[in-house]
Amino acid sequence: MSESIANNLLHAHNEWQFMKLRPLLLVKTLPQLPNSRIVRPLIRTLTILITLVTAHTFAMVQLEHLTIWQSVWLTLTTLTTVGYGDLSAVTPMGQLATIVLMYLAAITLVTFLIRDYVDF
Repeated sequence: MSESIANNLLHAHNEWQFMKLRPLLLVKTLPQLPNSRIVRPLIRTLTILITLVTAHTFAMVQLEHLTIWQSVWLTLTTLTTVGYGDLSAVTPMGQLATIVLMYLAAITLVTFLIRDYVDF
């Protein structure tokens, strides 16, 4: 069954329409696509990024007593290095969690991206 899904996706006239209508089938199919050398590292990188965002958001809710939306906002503005300054960690534990997020995201994700997509 998954071979037919991969074939349908690869030979579809409108790939975006196919993906829009069948997102769960697409997720099952991704590892079987010909460019799985690219897809697997991308999935790994996205998984790490989502895990970091979720963990930091949860930490900000617990440590800083922010709402979920405020925690997501703080996390994403920190990751993108925008840092508007409207929200920031105030407690030492919240600040430590934010420092860990910045270093883990920068070191881990940049290392993976360089290793996976740059030829030496």
